[in-house]
Amino acid sequence: MTTTKTASGRILTEADLDAIAEEVETSDNDIETLRKRRRGRPAIGSGPAEVVHVRIDPELAEGA
Repeated sequence: MTTTKTASGRILTEADLDAIAEEVETSDNDIETLRKRRRGRPAIGSGPAEVVHVRIDPELAEGA
């Protein structure tokens, strides 16, 4: 028997896994409409951000 853990560290039993599988099989979810998870930082706007190089005074940079 393999041990299954959630991201929070909770150990799932076979009964837990069976209940999750049953819920997924009987639910009315449309796979195409489920939100895909993105990796990394969330987007600032609706499109890709532009990288802009700037020069900052050393004293100003120390305060950041």
